[in-house]
Amino acid sequence: FSGRVHDTSRGTTAGGRSGVDVLFALSAEDRAAGGSGLKGVSVVPLTPGGRGAAAALASALEAAPEGLPPSLASQPLFVKQQLGTDGFGIGFEDADAASGLRVSPLRNAVSRKTFLPTVLHFAEQHQQAASGRGC
Repeated sequence: FSGRVHDTSRGTTAGGRSGVDVLFALSAEDRAAGGSGLKGVSVVPLTPGGRGAAAALASALEAAPEGLPPSLASQPLFVKQQLGTDGFGIGFEDADAASGLRVSPLRNAVSRKTFLPTVLHFAEQHQQAASGRGC
């Protein structure tokens, strides 16, 4: 995975070509024999400038439900998934320090329909803070 993200032979990154600074990936429940039974999430910066954003977004997701705005937490699917009380169950660990790839288990109740709006909210907060406009 990290080889595809960063192509050292060309000196470019996937993000440099697409305008994407940070990539998140969700994985399905691990149903293999002896598997964890959990879903997973990974985050990797795709550009040098994406490292700070990736770290800030990872920290915000780990801290949730703290920072989750009422406009999201009160939505029916967020309530059903208990995100306003239980958060996402995320605790990132380094998987590949050179690329900045970090991975974490993810509560099985969490879906892309709640994860994506949350990432977008925290990304917007980070962008506003980085541009000096505050949160």
